[in-house]
Amino acid sequence: MDCMIAAAGERQRLRKPAGGFLFVRAYELLWVYAAFRANLLRWRDIRVWFACREAVARRQRLPKGQSASYRVEELHGLVGGVGGEHLKTSLRRLEAAGLLQFSEHAITFATSADELRFELAGFWTMVQDLGQKNRMVPIPRRSVRFIAGGLRKSVACTALGHVLRCCYFRDGEYTSEGSCSASWVATLFGLDERSVKTGRKHLANIGWLTVVDSDGWHRQRHGARVVVNRVWSRPVTVGEGGSETKPPPRIEDLPTKPPPLLILNSELLTESKNQKPASSGPTGVCNKGEEPKKAPSMVHVVREDLTDTARTLELFEDAAKRGLVKASEGDRLKFVAAADRAISVGTSNPPGLFARIVRGKLFHHLTNEDEDAATRRLKRHFYGERPPKRENTGFTQVMPVRWEFSQDAKLVLAVKRVASQHRISCDPFYVLRREYPDWTRERWASAEAELSESRMTFSRVATCES
Repeated sequence: MDCMIAAAGERQRLRKPAGGFLFVRAYELLWVYAAFRANLLRWRDIRVWFACREAVARRQRLPKGQSASYRVEELHGLVGGVGGEHLKTSLRRLEAAGLLQFSEHAITFATSADELRFELAGFWTMVQDLGQKNRMVPIPRRSVRFIAGGLRKSVACTALGHVLRCCYFRDGEYTSEGSCSASWVATLFGLDERSVKTGRKHLANIGWLTVVDSDGWHRQRHGARVVVNRVWSRPVTVGEGGSETKPPPRIEDLPTKPPPLLILNSELLTESKNQKPASSGPTGVCNKGEEPKKAPSMVHVVREDLTDTARTLELFEDAAKRGLVKASEGDRLKFVAAADRAISVGTSNPPGLFARIVRGKLFHHLTNEDEDAATRRLKRHFYGERPPKRENTGFTQVMPVRWEFSQDAKLVLAVKRVASQHRISCDPFYVLRREYPDWTRERWASAEAELSESRMTFSRVATCES
């Protein structure tokens, strides 16, 4: 109610929102999500990072002579869950990525890109449309606890996007009104625009956000005019995914109705009232087979349009007619690569991710591996499978040389294969470091040298025997 009054008339300027706020730089806020998109973190780890921010904010004004003390039990109270062991695992992953350092006496966060231990190529791609400098963002502490306590990814990213665009602290006053479009939030966090709109609707239902009436040209150019509620408090009962839940009604409160009466009709019909069969076919139901499949269309993309190459090419022709792509071989390759990218990366809605890439012309997010996979797929479609090579009977068959690798070399080889299969762009060393923090760069280099030496020896032996 307070937010509705503030949106209707002249809004009162406050020094701070209810519950206070904490300053976090925009890049520090997005580094965590960049590590999550690089498959170095899980969503629970991001919640633990916000819980650590809240724990540090609680100790900003300690009495003189009193030192801070941090325990995992406090983080468990903010994050929740079945136990504290998963929190220790999340802290180890955050430390392996270089995002924070946790101890009983201090929690320090990364303030420079040099402290991070993962590649920032994906991060700079993500923030190229940020539209603002690396400023200090005042995040309400109640919202920090709300995200740490368990919130669906799309809803949490929608809330953070509106905080980045609308929340400022200028001249000693806190303001939370601004313009934010769903497409901007979807591009920044790599989400589907429909999920962002659903998340914004949920935030408006719980009172966290208020959408203010604005002109049509303003919504198209800058996005909807919104106000982040400065006196918002978390709902009493929140279910999975951030939706409010209500307890089921008691049995005695349910309305009771008598069963319907059985109506007997004593005057039965004696004559036949059946309809005569049509002259063109037999009586009864005639199953003429399955309905023909609809032609692929960019209006409604389904998963089969992305996996079946023939339907993907028909979908490309439809996109070219609509002016989304050009009818050229280059755009056809990028179109098929976008389909492979959506299938391999998309988890909940690959067709929506594919439509977002094509309609937004976000082909710069495609990697070389995506284009190579699309090239192989098109060759397989147009020219078929390559025939097997004939064995040359004029030479003796060379028996393969078996090598016994050490356990470290076998582990490094397996990690590299998994990273290549899942198209992980970051250094595979950090993928291994996430599960085994005791690994060092020297140990990794030693295992790689062993593998390289075995390849060179095998090549020399094969050359000599041929």
